[in-house]
Amino acid sequence: MFMMEKKFLLCLVLISIQVAKAQDCPDGYEEIDGSCFFFSKVAKNFKDAEIVCEGLGGELLEVDDAATRAIIDDYAPRCVYWISQQSLLVDYNQSAKKEFKFICHANPGETTTEPGW
Repeated sequence: MFMMEKKFLLCLVLISIQVAKAQDCPDGYEEIDGSCFFFSKVAKNFKDAEIVCEGLGGELLEVDDAATRAIIDDYAPRCVYWISQQSLLVDYNQSAKKEFKFICHANPGETTTEPGW
């Protein structure tokens, strides 16, 4: 009986760790490799995408290393997304008036500033 209680307690601890880790990202974001990402489901022009990201407690994703590029390639394949103009590893040649889905990035522990996006 004691061994069963230990396994149950260990299970509760592991579940608590996962819940705490998931709560580090702002609402609507998903944690991937220690960072928080928001993948929009609706298209916006560049300026509106920036505004929504800021309202969600983040900013448009800046792709400046191979690891971030790999995450985007895995989670958003074959799609055109708005990301930060400061991104180094992406060809950036689109009219800001066009509408695309977008990817926001926030650091774990940040909270949303504008609910409802």
